[in-house]
Amino acid sequence: TLGNVKSCFDPMNDSNHCGACFAQCASGETCAGGSCVSYTVVESCDECAAGAQCCTPMPAAWAHGTVCVSGPTCPA
Repeated sequence: TLGNVKSCFDPMNDSNHCGACFAQCASGETCAGGSCVSYTVVESCDECAAGAQCCTPMPAAWAHGTVCVSGPTCPA
């Protein structure tokens, strides 16, 4: 909740309120685990760079089946 107002977003996964109210992720980033992370759409996990997390399958809200993210947590 935000003071007396009930929160209607998930600060752990909402790219417009990532980790805090109105903390918007930049273009090319998404919110994962409360942090903005960059991501790349790929055909398979083999295309992920060293140190990137492969996330598949992505949630239905995403138009992509597989992405590589720069952080340790996949978007929900």
